[in-house]
Amino acid sequence: MIKKNGLVVDYQMNKACAAGTGSFIDEMAETLGVSVKNGDFARLAFTAKHSIDLGTKCAAFMSQAVANARQEGVALEVIAASLANSIVKNYLTKVVGARKLGRRIILTGAVFYNDAVVSAFHQELKDKTLIVAEHREVSGAIGAALLAKEVMSGKLSKFKGFRTVVESDCKLTVFNCAKCDNNCSITQMKIPDAKPTFYGSRCDRYDSETGHSIKETAFDEREKLLFREYHAESGEKPLVGIPGRW
Repeated sequence: MIKKNGLVVDYQMNKACAAGTGSFIDEMAETLGVSVKNGDFARLAFTAKHSIDLGTKCAAFMSQAVANARQEGVALEVIAASLANSIVKNYLTKVVGARKLGRRIILTGAVFYNDAVVSAFHQELKDKTLIVAEHREVSGAIGAALLAKEVMSGKLSKFKGFRTVVESDCKLTVFNCAKCDNNCSITQMKIPDAKPTFYGSRCDRYDSETGHSIKETAFDEREKLLFREYHAESGEKPLVGIPGRW
């Protein structure tokens, strides 16, 4: 996201898959037998004397690159440092692209609790001022809450509170949606005195409120006009006119 004079002027999401992201680092560290949460991964990466290029392709290719590196006897600390560098390369090639970065960059997301990743950004963006957000793991949620507060502007919130939700009698049921070939397994959550919520669909059929109710359109009105003089109970078949050339 790019801001100018306090306003968001541009943003870009990661178009690549999980490769080079925090979750990918966690998965790769686990296969290497190194913990990310206690700082072992960063400490190991800092002992590397050099790094190698693991690429910026999808997670499957990068996983194979890590496997090949291990088979070739590349030191564990070198692989760790290279994985940290992959975060920066993914960001610059897949997210930034041809965009121009500002002078100050704020690093958000739980991945920046990993000091090796933070160091990799400092190394790659030496001419920039990098700021690691204090509450980096929930900075996005905090921003969304502030935006919601602005929209509400003193209106009464419908939020029931976490304690109310935790102590309520919540019932979960699962069913398969057969509206398309995806055959999604949908979970319905029902809380007393509240509309049911759904999750598990690959589309927004059950994720959006408009997906549950059938709304009439102009096509439905046309259907009524076409068959307004037809009565199924009469047993007569409707008369259909087909335009053609004489």
